[in-house]
Amino acid sequence: MRTQVMPECVAEAPWLEFCAVAGEAPKKTLLEEFPFSLGRNEACDLPVPSNRVSREHAHIVRDGTAFRVRDLGSTNGTFLNGRRVDDALLNDGDILLIADIELTFFCKSDGGPRSNATQVISGGEPSGHDVYAHLVQGVRRLHESLTHRCVETLFQGVYPLSGGAALGYEAVTIEAAADRHALTDRRLLATECRLTGRIHQLQLLLAAEEASRVPSASCVFLNLAPGELSTECLAESLERLRDVLYPEQRLVVDVPDAAVSDIPYFRAFRDSLAERGIGLAYDGFAAGHGLVTQRREIAPDYLKLARPLVRDLHLSGERQTQVAAVVRACHEMGSEVVATGLQSRAEAEICRDLGCEFGQGEFFGPPQPIDAVCRTLSALTAPPSPTR
Repeated sequence: MRTQVMPECVAEAPWLEFCAVAGEAPKKTLLEEFPFSLGRNEACDLPVPSNRVSREHAHIVRDGTAFRVRDLGSTNGTFLNGRRVDDALLNDGDILLIADIELTFFCKSDGGPRSNATQVISGGEPSGHDVYAHLVQGVRRLHESLTHRCVETLFQGVYPLSGGAALGYEAVTIEAAADRHALTDRRLLATECRLTGRIHQLQLLLAAEEASRVPSASCVFLNLAPGELSTECLAESLERLRDVLYPEQRLVVDVPDAAVSDIPYFRAFRDSLAERGIGLAYDGFAAGHGLVTQRREIAPDYLKLARPLVRDLHLSGERQTQVAAVVRACHEMGSEVVATGLQSRAEAEICRDLGCEFGQGEFFGPPQPIDAVCRTLSALTAPPSPTR
């Protein structure tokens, strides 16, 4: 097996990149001799750890100056960019799926024009026969974002509604190309697969690295995707992120409220976070106090009220009663409440009066790059407060 970590200056040989273990950095394997074999057999050039992979699954061969992938009659097949193939040409950035293992093929560009160079993508959405090509191009953009760490991270403060310095900052991660390819990339990022999982892992790592530049922030809120909750060794992976932060900072993971479930696995996950000193927040809560009470055994450190629940709250007596009951139930089990999406002083003041400890939203300021956060803190500019 010829697997190694490659330097920034890539060798002339093509290579394959894949994640052997979820949450770990991708491994890069040079293709220096051909045919290059992939399979479950340890004698293969790249042993693939999956019982769904055939012992001799596929070969990558050199065809003049080009490269091809050939399936060796495997049971579960070889897929190239989502299409099952027996023999197909490989281009830089192509995605190979060997049974249930995803690999990316890379080859060095000579800088000149070539038929498999990355195409210039228009801003329009695909239609008709262009859908497949547009999808492949979108996947390649995501791979480029992953390879070059092209992920933008913004931070939005979480402030005490009684006034004072920020409790901390929530990382809001944005795929760099989303503005130009908004709809296609949003659809791809919403798909649960290894590629989007790796991109989200990169987003979390970069967010933790950038947040460590703000030592005055006591909490750093990072968002988990629903699909990540079933990931093996998730708590250990989050512990590694926590270690990126300053010792004085506390990592708090935001779990979508819809993904919260009072089952043994989730209880064990919550307890594991607590043992590691990692906080837990349920994000997007829009129900009543009854659900809070049902979750007493899995109470979070923070409950984040969804924007629809606090929108124009000062104008709705019914919702004020609902929020007040939720806040009381949270306080009874030791959870603090964050009102999110606050747009006005009136919303912030009524949330404070109903017992919410913290607020977040455009009223306090929009998400901004870490440099802007640091400049604001260094200038000692006090955030707005609902307290007159």
